[in-house]
Amino acid sequence: MFLLILLLVTPTYSSETNSPVTSRDPVDGGFSDFGEWSECSASCGGGFQTRTRTCTQPSPAPPAPPSPPAPSTPPAPLGADCVGVDLEVQTCNENDCPVDGG
Repeated sequence: MFLLILLLVTPTYSSETNSPVTSRDPVDGGFSDFGEWSECSASCGGGFQTRTRTCTQPSPAPPAPPSPPAPSTPPAPLGADCVGVDLEVQTCNENDCPVDGG
């Protein structure tokens, strides 16, 4: 029981800033993995495929409210949105289309 209490009050530290991370810190967003490639937009002659990822691992979130919440406290800011590319595009089926009667 004593060990459990000790772990609950011991802060963790951010590897980037070496500062304590508490539940009152905003949560910055993180990207999910990219999904599967879409079907090619053309069967020949060149088309495109796309795939996306979302800013949900985790989603940006405000810090946890103080306990107990202070009366008439303004809303806390969200953590930072994800930074980077959320859409990838590639070419596909670049082979020539067959010519009818040719």
